[in-house]
Amino acid sequence: MGDEIIVSTDMVDIRDRSEFWRELARPIYEVQALPDERARAFEGSVRSRRFGSLLVAATAFSQHEFKRDHRVIARSDLDNYLIQVVTSGTMRGDFGGVSVAVQAGDICIVDLARTFSSLVSTGTRTMISIPRLRLEQAVSARNLHGTVLRADGSMTRLLVTYLTGLRAQSEPLSAAQADKVLEALVALLAAALSGGPASEAPDCVPLRAALRQRTLDFIAGNLHLPELSPDDIARRLNVSRSHLYRAFAEDGGVATVLRHKRLDLALLQLTSPTAHSGSIADVAHRLGFSSANQFLRAFRARFGVTPREVKHEIATVPDVSSPQPDLQNHFAVLYARARS
Repeated sequence: MGDEIIVSTDMVDIRDRSEFWRELARPIYEVQALPDERARAFEGSVRSRRFGSLLVAATAFSQHEFKRDHRVIARSDLDNYLIQVVTSGTMRGDFGGVSVAVQAGDICIVDLARTFSSLVSTGTRTMISIPRLRLEQAVSARNLHGTVLRADGSMTRLLVTYLTGLRAQSEPLSAAQADKVLEALVALLAAALSGGPASEAPDCVPLRAALRQRTLDFIAGNLHLPELSPDDIARRLNVSRSHLYRAFAEDGGVATVLRHKRLDLALLQLTSPTAHSGSIADVAHRLGFSSANQFLRAFRARFGVTPREVKHEIATVPDVSSPQPDLQNHFAVLYARARS
């Protein structure tokens, strides 16, 4: 079926299955066994296919806990939305401080730029990775993280039917066709979410989403400049500070986003065994922090550990510091490894 990839813990020795599943899931979250199940190997499978910028996957797994914290976010470099159709099983979790309970038939929206932790029962999912900008341009609600569309909703049923058909699609699609598939999915999601809170006029939403993406792209391309500041960003993008702040209001403003991006880069530099990043003070200075103490406090507040503790982990954990490739490539690498 085209570029379909099927990866399963059945492909490796039973002694290696838990670590294999952890590695399979690692770009999205860290997997943890429940206390009474630690003697059992994880079981799971992923069957995925790409349609243009969409990734559609059917997943099955045994019961486990997982979390996506700021360290996972920094290391994975994934910034899409995951649309999860719960085809069997349940999920309970904390999505950025919001308690969420999901049943079979529900759809849960996960923002991969935000933290979450969850407990899932043995079950199955249809998972769709969707580009952030395309969805945010279509909806008025800014924070979709943890949004649940209930199974008894008419739009939920329509979405499930559409996504089930997409998952079953066996013929390849052209780039133009794949874009139309994405356009239809975004329209269905926007309709399903239209009853949610709107903080501004609908006409402003695409402009705000586009400004947000332009700003994030600019920050990513200039993060190495220690002098980069909100004023500099506003000047270079030719927008006012107030417009820039509103685009990132729910993140605490663009200054907060810039600081977090610098801390994420610092984490990668400190934990990469191949990068000669120098001392902790060197990293702090290079990324625009005024002092090592300021850097230490900010780093610990974001990641829950000190820079020195993170550097120490290099010798004790597998190297997961480098940003992961896109999910389909990640699955392909693990498939090839299991088959070798």
